[in-house]
Parts: sequence; structure tokens; C-alpha cells
Amino acid sequence: MLQVDCTVNPDTCRALRVTAYPLLKVLRSGVDSGTYDGPRTTEGMVHYMKKKAGPDSVLLRTEEDLQVFVNNYDPSIV
Repeated sequence: MLQVDCTVNPDTCRALRVTAYPLLKVLRSGVDSGTYDGPRTTEGMVHYMKKKAGPDSVLLRTEEDLQVFVNNYDPSIV
């Protein structure tokens, strides 16, 4: 996570289409992959980032494994 001052780095903010503050963006390999639009709380942001950082794939052996996965990772494709 990093903080960018758009008054000092306008080119970066323009490239990322930053139009309001504060803004939380997810970048994967330097490419914008989403903008956070949830609650402006630590809990809300941490929950969102944990979902975004979730595993690429998970072995689901039981119905319970499936429910835990679907309830904790969004979006879920099974």
C-alpha cells in the first residue's frame, strides 16, 4: 500500500484516473485492476484487500470447504 500526493505527482494521478480523495486502487503488475468503493473504515478496507489478495485457486474437498471459500473470496468462480 502506498500514498500518492496528487498535488506533487499529477501525472501519476492522471494516469490512474484519480478524481477524488481518499482513493484506494488495486494494481496488479502495475495495471489498475479495481477501485475500492466500500466503507471508509480500516475493517472495510482490510476485508476488501484480503479478498483481492486471495489465492488464485483452492482445492475444495467438501461442501464446507466450498461454503468457506464462497463466503470469504469475492468474486468466486467454482
